[in-house]
Amino acid sequence: ASWRLGLSPWGCLHERALPGWFSVDEHGLSDDRSRRYFWARHVEQVGEDLGDLVAGWIPMVEPSRWAMQGWLTASGPPGNLDDAMGFAEALEGALLGSVEAAQRLRGSGRPVATGQWVVPAFPGRNTPDVPPSPDAEAMTTTVDEALFGCWRRMLAEETLVIGGRAPVEVPGARTAFDRIGFTYRHALAVRGDGALLPYPQQLPTRADGQVTWAEGLALAVHHVAETFGDRPLHLVGYGVAADDPGFDEFEHESRSILQGAIDDGIDQRMPST
Repeated sequence: ASWRLGLSPWGCLHERALPGWFSVDEHGLSDDRSRRYFWARHVEQVGEDLGDLVAGWIPMVEPSRWAMQGWLTASGPPGNLDDAMGFAEALEGALLGSVEAAQRLRGSGRPVATGQWVVPAFPGRNTPDVPPSPDAEAMTTTVDEALFGCWRRMLAEETLVIGGRAPVEVPGARTAFDRIGFTYRHALAVRGDGALLPYPQQLPTRADGQVTWAEGLALAVHHVAETFGDRPLHLVGYGVAADDPGFDEFEHESRSILQGAIDDGIDQRMPST
C-alpha cells in the first residue's frame, strides 16, 4: 500500500528496546559473541524476509541516544543512571553492530543509511548574562565527542574510540553506508558537572522536558553536511510529538529549513524519500 501511495518504506532493525533474552541473558550488543552470532542472524533473517518490501535499510536509529537513555539518564532500558562505563560499552557495541549489519544488508542491493542522533550541545550558563564556566566548556566538548565525534571518526578513519575504552579497528566502516542518515530532536545545555539541561535555557520546556527549537535542525543539517562533504544525507527522523502545542510551527519551520538546505546545494533526502 505504501508503494502505491508514492511512499518509500525503509526497514529499521533496532530503535528502542531489545528483547530481554538477548540484552540481558546474552549480554546484548556489547558482547562480541552475541553480536556476531545472534545479531548477525537476526540481520540476515530480516533482510531475507523483508528485503523485497523496503526501499532501503537503517540498521539502528539513534544508537547514542539509546545508550544515553539506558545507561546515563535511566529513561530507557535497562534504566541505569550515571553509568559512564556502561554507556561507553553499550555505545561501542551498538555502533559496531550497526556497521556489521550495514555490511550484510548492502548485499541485498538496497541502500543503507546510518541513523545517528545529532544533538547540538552548548555550554550551560548559571545565569543568562554570565559566560559559561571553563568546566562547562570542557564538558560540552566531552559530550559532543561521545554523541557525535566517535561516530564521525569511525566512519572517516575506521577506528572507534569511546571514553576510556581501547580503540577498536572497524574495517569497512568508511564504505558500509550509502547515505549519512541522522535525526534531530532537540539541543542540550551541558553543565560543568556533566548534567544535561534543555536548550535554549530561557525557553519553556515541553512535556518531555526538552525545548522545541527548529533552529537546531539547521545547525544539525549543516554540521553533518560539513563533516561528510559530498556524501548524500538522509534525515531519518525529526520533530516533536503530534500532540505538542508547538507541533505545527515546528513542522512548518523545519520544512523551510530542509528546503533551504537543498536549495543551498546540500544533497539532503527528505524524510519521505
